[in-house]
Amino acid sequence: PTGRTGRTGPTGPTGPGAIESAFRANIGSDEQFTVAFASQTVNFTTELFDFNNEYDGINTFTAKQEGVYQINANLTFEPVFVQPFVGILDLFVNDTSVYRDIKDDVTSFSVSTIYGLHPGDTVRVVFLATIKGRILALPTPSMLSFSAARFPLTSPIP
Repeated sequence: PTGRTGRTGPTGPTGPGAIESAFRANIGSDEQFTVAFASQTVNFTTELFDFNNEYDGINTFTAKQEGVYQINANLTFEPVFVQPFVGILDLFVNDTSVYRDIKDDVTSFSVSTIYGLHPGDTVRVVFLATIKGRILALPTPSMLSFSAARFPLTSPIP
């Protein structure tokens, strides 16, 4: 038979729950001009939300927690000249490209990946084109964004 219940012990740490880290920022209303063959960090200055204060409000997300993150970015590019070009949209983690979208003569770019981040890891969106042009804030800035959200997993990240 079961014995008497003892005293309640101290409360332990709270376990993982819902997503503890998430942000989304739109591209803002200012166009960003690009130079041919020059990598440029893209600014997403209209912050919609930042649950853990990890986005700097301009272009860099810095993870505070280890975990698996869904990271997304998209933009529209308009070349100055009508001629063939290549565009590359990259997700950089700690200055290393981890995912990219490469297209010939297409003006819409999108990247989306699931990636393990450690505390202090930084994520930026970088664009390069083989022709001079501009990153547009059209058709509407809300359609062009940078976002990340942490999955509530407890396994260590390799």
